[in-house]
Amino acid sequence: MVPPSASRRGALSLLGSAVLGGCSALLGDSEPTERSPTTGQQPVRLGVFAPDPDTFPPGRAIAEGARLGAAAVNRAGGLAGRPLEPVVLDTAASPQVASGAYTERVSGGDVGPTVGGYLTPVVRELAEHVGSSSVHLTTGASGPGLARLVGERYDDYRGLFRAGPPNTATLVEPLSRFVAGQADAAGWERVATLVTDRPWFAPFGEHLADRLRDHVEVVETVEQSGTCGTTYAGLFDEVAEAGADALVAVADTCASKLVRDWGDQRPPFALGGYLPPVARPSFGASVDGYAAGAFTLVPAAVPARPDHPPPFVAAYRDRFGRAPAPEAAYAYDAVRILRVAAPNDGMPVGELIDRLERVTLEDSAAYRRLAFQGPDSRFPHDPPPDLGAGVPRVVQWQDGAPVPVHPAGAAGGEYRRPPWR
Repeated sequence: MVPPSASRRGALSLLGSAVLGGCSALLGDSEPTERSPTTGQQPVRLGVFAPDPDTFPPGRAIAEGARLGAAAVNRAGGLAGRPLEPVVLDTAASPQVASGAYTERVSGGDVGPTVGGYLTPVVRELAEHVGSSSVHLTTGASGPGLARLVGERYDDYRGLFRAGPPNTATLVEPLSRFVAGQADAAGWERVATLVTDRPWFAPFGEHLADRLRDHVEVVETVEQSGTCGTTYAGLFDEVAEAGADALVAVADTCASKLVRDWGDQRPPFALGGYLPPVARPSFGASVDGYAAGAFTLVPAAVPARPDHPPPFVAAYRDRFGRAPAPEAAYAYDAVRILRVAAPNDGMPVGELIDRLERVTLEDSAAYRRLAFQGPDSRFPHDPPPDLGAGVPRVVQWQDGAPVPVHPAGAAGGEYRRPPWR
């Protein structure tokens, strides 16, 4: 698929193509910029791709994180001296809908640089439009294939960057280290693994099982792709009969169902893994308290002490009245690193891409700092695997809240057995 109007847009500057025409908001909404030193100048419209931003927690987090980031950019003087105006584009978590939004709003010149996107197939479709003639910073897709696309066809996809989460290939090691620690501290000797509902998670699950074998006996590896099971009771019986001390799962939309069934059945083993929904502040309520004891790897910083939140978390709570999900931190960082990389009005897209490959956002909300790996790295345009400051980390639901339990330097508590064990 050829990026729409690629040859025409490649000759335009980053900001020159961002302010043409009015904003009809057929697929989203724009938010007026706050008063800033740039007031009175024509705004740069930032496209924010988010699935069902009014109702779906990840989509809402992406939209709100981008809005908070735009407000911070405008207080600091705007993007290249001009106010930044976020325009939220609803993808409905659909590659086809995202493609239509891009064609209508971005390729048409109504919107300039873009951030956001959730689920790897959605961002993969956006990549076909972005190409090398525009810039997109994704905030909710963990498939390593996106970075490989940039590496294998750099000239065609060099405008695609990932602000977060880190791709799944980089998450195997921190999760396996946590399991290894529990082998010593909690006596885990046998572990089962599960991959469910996202085909692009399958390689992560395979690598994880291989890495876990360095520390524990992997007694059973199960793969379920496509849809969430009507019940996981039968699976839990098999894992219990195999004598597993823990079930380490990789799941996304099925995570709530998995945890609910686990809490309802109360089997004699721990449950956790890479379960992105489990890290969201609303997760505990969504499974009616069954989350007690479930753990997940979180590829972003989370506060160790709720009474002393970091600046981003405090600002997000002040504006939106709730704690942020990781996707909000990624979007917030994506917007602000654009300001770091684009100090000049009229900067050509190619120059912006070159600068994004070199700059660093020192006060990242999701990591210790945000930068992008170069084109010759294993995962071009991804955050580096060593994110520092104990990120990624493992959190466990304890007393109604997610508590960091690994690594030790970032922990706010110790891992606990499920209440019924």
